[in-house]
Amino acid sequence: MQFVIVYNRTYDVAARSLHIRPVIYNNELHTISSEYKSWCEKAAQKYKVQYRINTSKANPRKYYKCHQMYHFPVFCADGYIYLCCDNKGVPEFALCRWDDMDFRDNWMNQRHHNVYNQTMVQMCKPCRPNDTNNRIQDIIDAPQLIEVLYK
Repeated sequence: MQFVIVYNRTYDVAARSLHIRPVIYNNELHTISSEYKSWCEKAAQKYKVQYRINTSKANPRKYYKCHQMYHFPVFCADGYIYLCCDNKGVPEFALCRWDDMDFRDNWMNQRHHNVYNQTMVQMCKPCRPNDTNNRIQDIIDAPQLIEVLYK
């Protein structure tokens, strides 16, 4: 894939795919316009690469607990596992160290449950697992939906 940079120079960046996400700036979600989506689709076709536009952050929140905390551990370079992808480095979201102990000894322990229960998602900005949390909440609200996963 070639990508146009400043001063009309074109550089080959050897990209295999294009991934676009909306930005959150000053706690405001800036959605991706239909014109920009169209541009991405045309660029992907032109340069023969796959593209994906993640708009799940803009979906309304249906959940009151962040269920992803049991599905998405974040192993960080500081040696800790965080339970929230957007709060890496925040001590309140650190579960345990992964670099000098077996994290499975702490997974789903009382601290894990406490972080889950004490996190007020209504105070959180939209995050990457928003869509996953909505789907999990749908199953919690209507358990018969779990059968769909097995068909």
